[in-house]
Amino acid sequence: QYNFYSNGSLLFTTDNTILNEESVHYAMLQRKSSEDVLIVSGGVSGMIDEVLKYPLVKSIDYLELNPQLVGMASKYKQLPIDSRFKYIPSDGRRFIQTTDKIYDVAIFAIPEPSSLQINRFYTDEFLQILKRKLSKDAVITYGLPPAGNYISPIKAHIEASIYQTLKKNFRNVEIIPGEKDYLLASDSAINVDIAAIAAGSG
Repeated sequence: QYNFYSNGSLLFTTDNTILNEESVHYAMLQRKSSEDVLIVSGGVSGMIDEVLKYPLVKSIDYLELNPQLVGMASKYKQLPIDSRFKYIPSDGRRFIQTTDKIYDVAIFAIPEPSSLQINRFYTDEFLQILKRKLSKDAVITYGLPPAGNYISPIKAHIEASIYQTLKKNFRNVEIIPGEKDYLLASDSAINVDIAAIAAGSG
């Protein structure tokens, strides 16, 4: 297992199966017919392999906050070789703003707001841009460090701020606790009973 940091913040960890499954399946199971998926950061961790398990997926676009990390991480874990997968060495926000592609699921495996580089992906302005690149029933997800049994005032303020910003842009927002606190947002329904969806009864 390898941990990758940038500016003191943990970006992603390789070979953490539970974390990869939660990061991907909590969102992907909401819309099993999803075809186009966007991953921002953390793709080297193994999340791409989890998305590729969905046979209806036609494309996976992977952006990294710091493209140099991909080259560094490839020494320890190679990116999947699959015709559906594309690594895009471009600034994530700039790419999302300029692309003509429409996504069904957008997974943000980024740290909680802690720097100007990361904060850009949590703003109301960014979510308005992102929403124009999403399909009608699209789902987006952010994974934040888990609160555990105690939520400090700072942690509460951060999560409340992100929640309210998501709520301003999407009809439905849900938080699912796990290895991280996962915030899922969509204009369509979100089912938090992940086990039931996975079993086919949700």
